[in-house]
Amino acid sequence: MQPAQRPRLSSEALAAQQLRCLFAASHPERTRALVLYAPVVRTLEAPGFPWGWTVERWRESYERFVTGTGTSQNLDREAPSVADDDRFKQW
Repeated sequence: MQPAQRPRLSSEALAAQQLRCLFAASHPERTRALVLYAPVVRTLEAPGFPWGWTVERWRESYERFVTGTGTSQNLDREAPSVADDDRFKQW
């Protein structure tokens, strides 16, 4: 099997997106397409980037996600249209 000469790059994970962007920018002649899903420049606030979250807000969000995954506790954020649907929560 031959390696891809001009791959189509896609990614959902943030770190992987950064690598794929770097590859595509560094080797445009070797990149057929670049598809990013919900790309994020950065998450935390920083000088010149006031839209970011504070470390405290990030930690709270992370804890809520980790402890609520699979429990239907995060439906108001992940699937608001079914957050109050008991039948969906049981499923």
